[in-house]
Amino acid sequence: MQCPECGTQQKNTIESRCRCGYQFIFQGKTAQGMTDITFRRILQRAGQGGILHFTFPQLYTAWCQQHIEEKYSLLRKQLIAAGGLLSLLSAGCFFFFGWLAGLMSLFSLVIPWFILRKYHQLAPPSLEHLKNSLKKWQAGNGGGDETLLLQPSLHSPPPDSPEKDIFDYGVEKIIIVERPLLVDLLVKNGFYSDHNALIFSRDGYPDYITQRAQRLLKLNSSLPIYILHDASEAGMTMSQKKKLAGRTVIDLGINQDDLKKMPFLDALQLHKKDYKAPLDILPYPVLAAIFGEALREKRKISEILKEWGVEKTKNPFLRILLNIIGSQKTQKKEM
Repeated sequence: MQCPECGTQQKNTIESRCRCGYQFIFQGKTAQGMTDITFRRILQRAGQGGILHFTFPQLYTAWCQQHIEEKYSLLRKQLIAAGGLLSLLSAGCFFFFGWLAGLMSLFSLVIPWFILRKYHQLAPPSLEHLKNSLKKWQAGNGGGDETLLLQPSLHSPPPDSPEKDIFDYGVEKIIIVERPLLVDLLVKNGFYSDHNALIFSRDGYPDYITQRAQRLLKLNSSLPIYILHDASEAGMTMSQKKKLAGRTVIDLGINQDDLKKMPFLDALQLHKKDYKAPLDILPYPVLAAIFGEALREKRKISEILKEWGVEKTKNPFLRILLNIIGSQKTQKKEM
């Protein structure tokens, strides 16, 4: 058990406090394999070290991706060890027996296959386990979760807004999202200002933004309306709405086919859920890059994914890299 504060490896797992004074939150069998340093790393990954706000689905994605990377690391070590051992055995058999070298060569193919098969059968981390771990972490005041969004909190305008009428000019588009928490995610991470947009949910949250949007729609007949929704039944229902306030609605939400083209999410094994998932299952940098590009180019999500080459990539490490490259392309266009 490693201390996340000083890095000291605790030899006695019964100890609840490190010598540096850190109080461990996850201990014993009730932790179900979770450790303080692992949970802190998951939080840091989801929030980019406290820079970004993130939701619980994004926290789960961070855990799944971290989990699969750890398994890949273990798999790599196992394959190297198995390959080295089989090479030694093959060399020995060839030296002493000759004919056994061919037989050992066959084993050198079969054993790695068994290792890979075992890896592919691994289930993703438990969602309930993460929920329970989060409750325990917050009860123990573990910290690092300050930017985790669990409840909508933008019911009234921020008191320290730099400009009184910040939303009344410069607005180039209206974005309607499926769930209130998506409003918080996009607003608190600055997506609305990056794209000069008013963002509110389909049920009218927050009310003061919805009222401003209605006023602007009356004043500007050419103001485009976009919708962002989950890959769910409710999302599909939302996507069927083609008109709003007499204007054409542009659907930029995700659907099941889009998720099939995002192999960097393989760690979540979405095929077991028929590729039904919330929009914010995407890590925020990926979400912002993909939907930001779709907004700028007024193109479908599937077209953006195809252009970036994401759906053709089989290597999981390259999948992540391609998303980083996609983000960099987006940033260069803005410069």
